[in-house]
Amino acid sequence: MRLLRPPRFRFFSTDCTAVPLGGTTDYEIETTTLPNNLIVASGENGSIISRISIVYKAGARYETPDIYGLTHTLSNCTLLSTRNATQFAIRSNVMQSGANLSCTTTREIVAYTLQGTRKAIEKTLPFLTEVATMQAFRDYEVRDNAHCLDAHLATLPPRERVIEWLHKAAFRKGGLGNSLYIPCHNVGKISVDDMEAYTSKYFTSGRAAVVALGVEHDALVKYASTLQIPKGAGGAPPPSPFKGGEIRIDERGNRALVGIAIPGPSSADPKTNIAACIVKNVLFGSSRVFRGVSRSSLLGKATAGIGAPFQLFPFSEYYSDQGIIGVVVSAPAEAAGQIAEAAVAAIAADTIDEKNFAKMKNEKMLDLASSFESSNFVFDFIRKTVFGNLGGKLEDILEVAEAVSVDDANKILKKAKEGAVSMVAVGDLRNVPYLDELSGLLTKREKEEVPEISADDVE
Repeated sequence: MRLLRPPRFRFFSTDCTAVPLGGTTDYEIETTTLPNNLIVASGENGSIISRISIVYKAGARYETPDIYGLTHTLSNCTLLSTRNATQFAIRSNVMQSGANLSCTTTREIVAYTLQGTRKAIEKTLPFLTEVATMQAFRDYEVRDNAHCLDAHLATLPPRERVIEWLHKAAFRKGGLGNSLYIPCHNVGKISVDDMEAYTSKYFTSGRAAVVALGVEHDALVKYASTLQIPKGAGGAPPPSPFKGGEIRIDERGNRALVGIAIPGPSSADPKTNIAACIVKNVLFGSSRVFRGVSRSSLLGKATAGIGAPFQLFPFSEYYSDQGIIGVVVSAPAEAAGQIAEAAVAAIAADTIDEKNFAKMKNEKMLDLASSFESSNFVFDFIRKTVFGNLGGKLEDILEVAEAVSVDDANKILKKAKEGAVSMVAVGDLRNVPYLDELSGLLTKREKEEVPEISADDVE
């Protein structure tokens, strides 16, 4: 076992200009591609906190039916022993330095992240290298940590479960339909051989990136060039079209959760993503209203006469080839059906009017500007977009948002209505209609005379 030492290069900035503790927002995202196709992306914001991630295109969408939940298991095994360090050495050194070492997974990426002060990052960087590139899965360690997966599944919020089932219904038989969480029947069933085969196939340089915020780019490139990541090609994931579908689960109680989802654009074009976010806010309400309902949304207006208390959770996700826009409703059983019908009626809206669009666009502009002041948001943004078109200043995104028009939003809405609708219902479903009954509302609207939208596709 070799001795782990800090790198011989420094991550401290040589610029002594005074900056706020949280860093500045006037910086560029620099990108470099190494000869082995490893992508390096970073921004130096001058913050006292630095963040570094080693990211792989190896998320849950790449799992096959026999290994569902493998990426969730990988995340659970982050701090276990590696080829050159025991789990005690990893945990104690990271904690002693006051840093945080973790792994997050999405349907598209697996990201190992180290966060801490710049001095702590220098001390603990070898342990990020170990857990992200030097895995050595030991059967007894993996087996002993399986109970953590059970605990995680037991504490999932109900709305999170509904969103997972909406993906399964919408992208059935496709990778995007895979859950972020391991199925109960697979806990403890993912073998060390499965994990080694998966990491060998997908943890390669052509599918990897090193991302940082609060680190000088040249120093990050130097660090990335020392990583011993096996060479391998990238490649696009298998297609996962939005097909639509329905899942109903009857449970005891006096409430019901109903999720409604429609297809959205891919993450390839920021302009269409922003337009889709505005469409989501117009249809289902802004995320600013955490509890209750936004009365300025179409769904809020349609449910104004319902006296029963209920809660809405609008959501949207954009992947490399497809997106999903929807809302999850939590309501008393007697009112859940009415609200589900109102949600589909909102989707069936002819067009989005200029006044409502302008209001939601202004809110989205403010949300974006506020979000870019958060280092956590910016870092997450870089991780999610590092394999696409990334570079330049963050202000460029605001310029793209400013260029979004009501015609762009109506084009997104029209394409969404032309696609399939997905539905998930859980709880007391005696008053919740089936998907084919709700889809009749859309069919009825399509037969009516609807003004033709003359806008071109979003560029």
